Amino acid sequence: MPSPQAVSSYGAAEAHASPGPSAHAPRRRTPRRRFRRYYGSAAWLIFGLGIGGFFIAGVAIDRLGAWDHEVPLQEDTALSFPRSSERWIWVPEEHVDDIVCTGTDRSGANLPMRPALGYDHDDYSSAFRFPTGDGTVTLRCDAAPSPASAGWTPTGAETVRVAEPVDRSRDVPFLQAAFIVMLGGPALGVVMFAGTLLAQIGTGVARLVAWVRRRRARRLRATTQAGPR
Repeated sequence: MPSPQAVSSYGAAEAHASPGPSAHAPRRRTPRRRFRRYYGSAAWLIFGLGIGGFFIAGVAIDRLGAWDHEVPLQEDTALSFPRSSERWIWVPEEHVDDIVCTGTDRSGANLPMRPALGYDHDDYSSAFRFPTGDGTVTLRCDAAPSPASAGWTPTGAETVRVAEPVDRSRDVPFLQAAFIVMLGGPALGVVMFAGTLLAQIGTGVARLVAWVRRRRARRLRATTQAGPR
């Protein structure tokens, strides 16, 4: 039967010969941050939302400028509309105060022309709005008796346009949302791209500083181990 001293010496030798699993285990590296997905998200915000916003804005602008009729000046023009609705008259921007319009329905009753100011589209401005009455409208637009542009007279090429009224509760918020998407999405993408780039630069600088420190530490250890002979 082996003595206790032999058992202890054998255990010590075995422990010395077979170190624990953590002695030579490879050092776990910290996974590198991957910025590729952030660049992809930024590119999507810039291009995807930008192009989509342009499309939505185009649709919104077309809704504001969907002309029903184009009417030449100084001519009586017969138009048909839904009964008891409203239409707007758009005139060239430079002649908003130079043109007046009148309208009658089938019975000959005058249709009141009220101002409809505040919108511009495709070089035209909203100037008048009128009820359609029984739906059969005779519209005529002429130069104002005292036009704001002194000496201006129609050349025969000018026209006015008639369209559905702008619905502030429907069209304007839609247009605003379109421009928010068109401008806000790409702007957020640019911010994300810049932030990701700065984060990547910061990570690179931190790695460079760590590498320089390790290199200095190795040189210091090598100098210490060599020592004076």
